[in-house]
Amino acid sequence: MSIESFIILVGLILVAIRVWTWFRAGTARPDPWDSDVAYAIEEESAEPLCYHCLAPQKQIRWFCPECGTAVGPYNNYDPYLGVFSEGQLLRTGVLDQLPRRALIIIGYVILPFAFFAIFAPIYWYFLFRNLSQSRTPPIESLNVQT
Repeated sequence: MSIESFIILVGLILVAIRVWTWFRAGTARPDPWDSDVAYAIEEESAEPLCYHCLAPQKQIRWFCPECGTAVGPYNNYDPYLGVFSEGQLLRTGVLDQLPRRALIIIGYVILPFAFFAIFAPIYWYFLFRNLSQSRTPPIESLNVQT
């Protein structure tokens, strides 16, 4: 081992130790809900909700009967049903409102390479068109009581 590689190794170890102490010194965030909500989620009578349209799922199904989103408990593990979950994810990028966070947008830019390869620029066109559209609802749809 040369001296240069030894110095690089020691530098990487020191950086790793510094990052580890930085993570350990961080403060834990409080639970986002109180004990009443946590208890209500764990009850036997609690119904799962569709993550897309928030419709209650009275029976365990592979797809939401209201919006058609893949909501089954094992959809991401089943190769056939996983295609529907991936399709819903990619469809969300071009049709629904996305949170404007850098990591989410970078993920939606990189992800099409895995699914579309050379057709990724077509997906990017629709993705950036969706991101550039104004998302303010019209005044009459706000249901304001006067």
